[in-house]
Amino acid sequence: MQLINSVYILNSTQYRILKFLPQYTVWIAIDNKNAFPELILSKELKILSEDQSLIPAQDPYEYLKRLNLSKNSIQLKKRDENFSIIQDLINDEHVLINAKIRTAKIKTLHLEKEVSINKILRLLRRYWQRGQTINALVPDYENSGGKGQKRTIGDKKIGRPRIYESNEGKNVTEQVELYFKKAIEGYLVPIKKQSINDTYLRFKNLFSKHFPQVQAADIPTYAQFYYFYNTQYRNGKNSKRVLTNQKTLKDHKPLTSTATKQANGPGARYEIDSTVADIYLVSSRDPSQIIGRPTVYIVIDVFSRMIAGLYVGMENSSFNTAIQCLSVAVQDKVTFCQSYGLQIQSEDWPIYGLPGAILADRGELIGYQIELLEKNFSVRIENAPPYRSDAKGIVERAFGIIQSRFKSYENIGVVSGFKEKKKGGHDYRLEACLTLEEFRKIILSCVLLRNNFDILTKYDRSADMPTDLPSIPLKLWQWGLQHRTGMLRQVDSKSLSVGLLPRMDASLSDHGLKVKGLVYQCVEMHKQGWFIRNTAKSRPKKLQIGFDPYSVNTIYVFFNENKLEYWEAHLSDASRQYQHLTWWEAEQIYKAIKIVEKQHSQLKSVAVVELQDFTDKIIQTAQSRQTQAGVHQLSKAQRTRDIRQNKQEAIQVERAEHLQNRPFNSIRTIHPNQNNTQTPPSQNSNLDLTSQPDLMRQLFEEDDEE
Repeated sequence: MQLINSVYILNSTQYRILKFLPQYTVWIAIDNKNAFPELILSKELKILSEDQSLIPAQDPYEYLKRLNLSKNSIQLKKRDENFSIIQDLINDEHVLINAKIRTAKIKTLHLEKEVSINKILRLLRRYWQRGQTINALVPDYENSGGKGQKRTIGDKKIGRPRIYESNEGKNVTEQVELYFKKAIEGYLVPIKKQSINDTYLRFKNLFSKHFPQVQAADIPTYAQFYYFYNTQYRNGKNSKRVLTNQKTLKDHKPLTSTATKQANGPGARYEIDSTVADIYLVSSRDPSQIIGRPTVYIVIDVFSRMIAGLYVGMENSSFNTAIQCLSVAVQDKVTFCQSYGLQIQSEDWPIYGLPGAILADRGELIGYQIELLEKNFSVRIENAPPYRSDAKGIVERAFGIIQSRFKSYENIGVVSGFKEKKKGGHDYRLEACLTLEEFRKIILSCVLLRNNFDILTKYDRSADMPTDLPSIPLKLWQWGLQHRTGMLRQVDSKSLSVGLLPRMDASLSDHGLKVKGLVYQCVEMHKQGWFIRNTAKSRPKKLQIGFDPYSVNTIYVFFNENKLEYWEAHLSDASRQYQHLTWWEAEQIYKAIKIVEKQHSQLKSVAVVELQDFTDKIIQTAQSRQTQAGVHQLSKAQRTRDIRQNKQEAIQVERAEHLQNRPFNSIRTIHPNQNNTQTPPSQNSNLDLTSQPDLMRQLFEEDDEE
C-alpha cells in the first residue's frame, strides 16, 4: 500500500509521493536539485510496484520529524520565516500540478514579498523533497563551515586576525603540521610525559632549530598548535590514536559491562592489588625517625565487595607481600584481629577460604608457586594487562574509600599534594606521628567499618535481589551464601603458606644444609645418615627449600619434587648469630662479614708476600753458608751418622743460652719447711740444671735416623 510522503526507488532514483489524484499520482525526485513535481499514472505506478521495479526505501529525512528546536534558536526563527514565505503556495493544489500556474504565482509572490525567485523555488523544493512538514524548511547549519574538512590554504592568512600584534602571522602548512605531530607524539600522546604548554615549547624549540631564518613572530602560535592537537588527537574520530597505548586505555576506553556480572556469588572471584598509603609514619623505637610511607595490600570479593584479606607493612609490592595478604584471606579473622589487639566476633568478618579465581597484576602473581596454587588448589589465576588498573576497578576504589577515613585528619603526616621546600615552607612529612602498629589498627578498623556498614550506592544489583536487602558488603555476602553458589573452599592455612613460600636450592655437606651461607640441621636428614662424615653414604647434592623472608629460624625442605611434603630444618649452632633475624637482615650481616674478610684478605696477601721474601733471604743465606763450609764435599754417611749426638749437643747449647739470657729471679721455687732465703748468683753459678730428668723429651721423642 502506497502512502503520501513514502519514498520509493525507481531506476536508482529516489522519489517521494506528494499527492494522490483520481487517475494520477504526484511525486518528486528527492536527490535532484532542479526537480519539480511530476505526474505518473496510478495504474502504471501499481504495475511498477507489482513487478518490483518500484522498491520501497527508507526516508533519508526521517530525522526532521524528531527535531525539537529551542524557542530562541536561530534555526527556529529561520524555519518560521521560510514557512511564511511559501505558506500560500503549498496550500494551493494547482501550484503542485500545473507548471504555468506555479510560475505565475511565484512571480507574483516575488513582487509582493520582495524575495528572489530562486529562493522561493529552493524553499518549495526543500518542502516537497523533505517530507512536506514545516521542519523541512530548517536550515542545514550542521553542513556550514565544512566541518571535519580541511580548508584550502592560499596566500591570505586564514583565521581570526591578531588584535594585540601588528604582525599578521602565517598559515599552518603541511610541513608545520609534521612538526606539530612530532612534538605531540613525542611528549604528549600516547604517554603524557609533559603538559601541552611544555609540549608547545618543545615544538617551538624544534621548529627554530630547523628554520633559523624564520622570525619569532612568524612561528606558529600556541592557539594554532592547540587547535591542531584538539582536532587531530582529541575528537571522536581520532580517539584511536590515543587508545593505541595501554596507559591511556583505562581513561578513554568505553565501559560496556560491570565486574559484578561476572561473579555468580561469594568467592567466585577475588581482586588483589596494592598501593602506597598517603601518610608518613615514624619508628616505634625512636619517634624522631620518619620511616616513610607504608604499603597496603587488599584482597576483595567482587560479588559482595567484602574485603577478605589485608596487609599493611613497609615492604614494597612484590610476590612475597601478596602471598602474605592471600594468607590472611584464607584464615579465620577472629585470630587475625586478636593479633592486632582488636576483639571481633566471627559474624563480623565471616570470610575465609580459597576463591574460585584471583585477579591480580601480572608481576605479582606469576611464577612457579602460583602455578602450584592453580593446579593443586584449583584456583584460577587471572592477570590484568599492563597499565590497566581499570581491570581491577573494585579494589582500586576500595583503596580510595579506606584512605579517605584518615586523610581528613591534620598534623599526622598525611600527603597533601605537594611539599613546600622553600625556606620557611610547610613540609607535611615532619608532622608524622603514627607508628606502623598504630596505622595497622586504624586501617583494620576502617576495613571492619567498610564491610559492616558502608552502603554501596552504585552497586549494580541483579534482578533477583529483594528491595529490602541493603547494599552493604556483609549483607550481600550473607544473602549470596543463601541464594547463590558459594565458591569458597576450605584449605589448611599452614599447607597453603608453605606451598606458596619463595623457593631456592640448598647444598648438602657434612656440616648440614647450607643456604646463603647459613647452616641448618634437620632431624629427618640425621636419620637418613646424610651428615655422617668420612663415609661413602650417598646423599643428594642439592635440595629445594622454601623460606619465610621474615624469619631465618626455620626453612622447609621439599625432599620429593612431585609432592608438597616437607621437612622442617632449623638454624644450627654454627649460624646462631643469625637467630631471630629476617632474611634481609641476615643477608646484610653476611655481606658485611664477607666485606671485612675481603679487606683483611688483601692485607694478608701483602703480609704473605713479605714473609716469603724474608724466608727466601734466610734460605739463600743458609745455602750460601753451606756452600762456603764445603758441606757438599762430605759423603751422605758422614753427614747422617751422628744426628742423635748432634741433637743432644744442640739441646745443651739451647739450654745454656736460655740460662744465660734468663732475667734474674724470673723463676723461683718455694719449698715448705726450708729456708727460702735468696741466694746470690755467685753461690749458684756451679748448679747444673741440665742434670734434671727430661720427661717431656721422652714423651715426644722423635725417631731420628742415624
